[in-house]
Amino acid sequence: GVPAYGTDVSLSRDGNVVAVTGDRTSTRIAAVYHYDDAQDDWFLRGSEISFDYHGITGGRSRLGLSDDGCRVAVGAPRNSISAAINVAPALVNLFELGIVGDDTVWQQMTPAIV
Repeated sequence: GVPAYGTDVSLSRDGNVVAVTGDRTSTRIAAVYHYDDAQDDWFLRGSEISFDYHGITGGRSRLGLSDDGCRVAVGAPRNSISAAINVAPALVNLFELGIVGDDTVWQQMTPAIV
């Protein structure tokens, strides 16, 4: 399905990089765009970032962008990893912009933080 971008938005320090997140069914997505002064337009930086929340039970995904726009933290207030009723810890994924072959991609830095 089409992502519902705008759940959360974050800007780099200089305002030339913006990260947005949105919700799909069981997978959350985020994207990072950079502004090109010469073309006066925004372009996708790397690819979309997909991350699984093991079945969100509530809340919306949130994100934070580093000052230089090369790292993104995406998370949700709670998830359903825990089988216990009313126990749903937050889950955060950290990504860093990197190069794989000829492609610029967002690589997960660590396992998800619960």
